[in-house]
Amino acid sequence: VYICIIRPDRIFLMFIGIFTFHCLLGGFLMTKKRYPKFKWIFIPLSIIGLANGICMLYTGSIVLIAFGSIQLLLACLDIKMLVNKKLQSLEIVKAHAGKMAGSFTSAVTAFGVNVIFTGAEWWHWLLPSLIITPISIWWRVKLDKKKKVTHIQTS
Repeated sequence: VYICIIRPDRIFLMFIGIFTFHCLLGGFLMTKKRYPKFKWIFIPLSIIGLANGICMLYTGSIVLIAFGSIQLLLACLDIKMLVNKKLQSLEIVKAHAGKMAGSFTSAVTAFGVNVIFTGAEWWHWLLPSLIITPISIWWRVKLDKKKKVTHIQTS
């Protein structure tokens, strides 16, 4: 984000940085112990996620449209969890895993684009997502098949 402030031609990276921050902080706080205590942080985090996702869609870039769509989905899921008064611990585990996978994907994307692929091809930006997202979805489906467990009071 700092680089994008001093070099406005790098605004593209700011959107990806905010996406990474949203996933990382959300994933860090989305645990059975932290979520009830820090639930209030998800309000500004969701607002930031929605604003960033809309801005990414507005750019018209294929890469930012893909990341912006994911950002909007994650922010909407955060809002859904905020509204839910009782969450199953399995839901918190799935949200934690999904956000950490999103954070890992964006970090691998940034590394890949800056170190491995030095070109600006759109597929350089989407390759990590195309590899990691199906694995993340597979784990989510696997977790969905697990027996429902105890509820956690979040209010």
